[in-house]
Order: sequence, then structure tokens, then C-alpha cells
Amino acid sequence: NLYKKNNKLKESIEAYKKAISLDSKIFITHNNLGIAYKIIGMFDEAKSCFKETIKLKPEFYFAYRNLGQLIKWNKNDENLHRLKKIYAGMKNNDDLKRELAFTLAKASEDIHDYKSAYSYFSQGNYITKIKLNYTIGEDKKKFKMIEKIFDKKLLNKYKKYDYINENK
Repeated sequence: NLYKKNNKLKESIEAYKKAISLDSKIFITHNNLGIAYKIIGMFDEAKSCFKETIKLKPEFYFAYRNLGQLIKWNKNDENLHRLKKIYAGMKNNDDLKRELAFTLAKASEDIHDYKSAYSYFSQGNYITKIKLNYTIGEDKKKFKMIEKIFDKKLLNKYKKYDYINENK
């Protein structure tokens, strides 16, 4: 991961391949290799890695999302049906549920079920909003502070330097 973080993707790929040659059962290594391949545009290799990740650890939902970004889902995909069942049974609004929501949103869009896509996107965004602890009130407070700082007096002070010209 250090190679990948430092944008040394070829070295990253080699390190992941070496790790897989030492122990091919570590699912996260396959997923990380897939991400590195995806970044450099080697999509077929990336898909293979994500499929292997899913085979090794079917409950690692991030791999479905990674794979879903590279494929066009179809109605009869067994993974799609499995993910819908899993999602329906999830109670918590956590990262895994968010990942599944966005995965299912993209899949629903691919199969032209736009109503479901909208619903899943909305649910994924809602979970994201909760995790970020976002409220519109905080943004309103920030904008009020900006208005106080950049009042007419300040703007008029710099008008002579032509930074602010209302006629432009």
C-alpha cells in the first residue's frame, strides 16, 4: 500500500503479486492489486482480481463495488441477487451498508431500474451524511461568518485596487 500511496503503481503491483505468490488466500491483497490495476487502466486484470477477492471473501462488499465500477450488471447476475438479500437484512447504517447501497444503485442503473437506483443512491448518501455528521446549519453559520468578514466596508477598501468591480 505504501507504493500505491506514493503513486508508484508498478512497484505496488509487483509487491502485491509477490505477496499473492507467498499466500494466495489473503483476499485483501487481491483487492488491492485490482485497485492498482484499475488505476492504470488494466481493467481486465482488475476485474479478475476483484472476482478472486469475492471468491475468497464473499462478505467483503468493497470488492463488489470495485468490480461493479468496471462491469455492466445484468438482471440475472447471481451476485446482484445475493447482494440485494444481504442489503435487505442489514440493520445498521455503517460503511458496509453504504458500500452495498452504492453498488446496488449502480447495478440498478445498469439494468434500467431507475427507481431502485435512486432509492439506493439516496440511502447511500444518507449513510454518508450521518457518518460526516453533516447539518446545513453548520454551513449557514460559516456563510454568516464569511458575510461578516467580507462586509461592504472591506470590499470598498479594496475596490480602488480593482480587485472588485461591480461593473465588470
